[in-house]
Amino acid sequence: MIHLIGGGGFIGRHIQKLSANLPISVWSHNSIYDHKLFNLSNPNTWNQLINEMPQRAVLLSWPGLPNYDHSHHLTTNLPNSFTLVKRLAESGLKELVVAGTCYEYGIQNGCLYPDILTSPCTLYGIAKDALCKSLQLLCKSYDMRLCWARIFYPYGEDQSSQSLMPSLINAARRNETTFQLSSPGLIRDFVSVEDVAYQLIQLLQSKSAYGIFNCASGKPTSIKTFAEEIIKKFNLDITLIYSHLSKRHTEPVEFWANMDKWDHFNLTTKKDYGGHGSY
Repeated sequence: MIHLIGGGGFIGRHIQKLSANLPISVWSHNSIYDHKLFNLSNPNTWNQLINEMPQRAVLLSWPGLPNYDHSHHLTTNLPNSFTLVKRLAESGLKELVVAGTCYEYGIQNGCLYPDILTSPCTLYGIAKDALCKSLQLLCKSYDMRLCWARIFYPYGEDQSSQSLMPSLINAARRNETTFQLSSPGLIRDFVSVEDVAYQLIQLLQSKSAYGIFNCASGKPTSIKTFAEEIIKKFNLDITLIYSHLSKRHTEPVEFWANMDKWDHFNLTTKKDYGGHGSY
């Protein structure tokens, strides 16, 4: 049984779709889904999960995004995540995949390898980086296999309406003729959410993979190119207007993921969807 903790969100819903033929138990704070109740911010909701004594789990839950500089990342999410994993380890958890973030790298440009030194500069990135380091020690002491997946820039169906792809599509559907694109020259690693889900499940199912992995496409793409591809893909009748606003001080100009570690463990990073993916 795979226990998907925080499975009601963007990535979790796609893992459910991908894992339709796998035994999976979904835990979520969202009552509109037929999921088992779990809220990372409320330890009183953890007992049912812990009492089921999971052997394998994917931990996605992390409340409060996309506010990257709120103190709750450090004061609530970090200690609660560590305490939860410790309790699960004590109850017999053997294999764990945790969703990390490319924000752990901080302001570093270029192709980013998972083994380089991290230097986060947001409270979100600092909290995730601290959790990664602390869980590496904890899991070693419990002889637990840990894969930490640093997720880059996922996109796809059911994404937050504030993200670039749905914002652009929705603007066109409202018959707006132009769309303002800030900092079009910035280089990012955009990865379909289906591939993110596939990569996370692969890490859990592999018996040999361990340590830190980039969860991405491995391809540098400018924001401008990404937006133009969305327009072409969905045949949108809208014109991009570029504004060269200053980038946020917490983000580098250009960065993308090195994916060589996947080859080292004989893992693939992209599932063949037969052309039916959401993008």
